[in-house]
Amino acid sequence: MAGRRTKPEVNRRTWHENKVKAARTPKEVLWALCHWLVAEAFHAGPDHLQATTDLVRARIAELTEARKEATR
Repeated sequence: MAGRRTKPEVNRRTWHENKVKAARTPKEVLWALCHWLVAEAFHAGPDHLQATTDLVRARIAELTEARKEATR
C-alpha cells in the first residue's frame, strides 16, 4: 500500500498504465504513452519538462527528415 507521499504517483502510474492497456490500435497506444510522458515531465519539474520538449522536437525533426528521404 502506498503512503500519502507516493499515492499520487502510484495513482497516476496506474491510470496511465490502464489507458495504455485499453488502447485498441497502435496509434492509440502512442497517444496514451505520449500523454503519460507529458504528465511525468510536468510533475518532474520545469527542467525535465523543457528537456522532454526538446527531445520530442528532435524526434519530430528526425521523423520528418526520414519521410523526406523516403520520398526522394
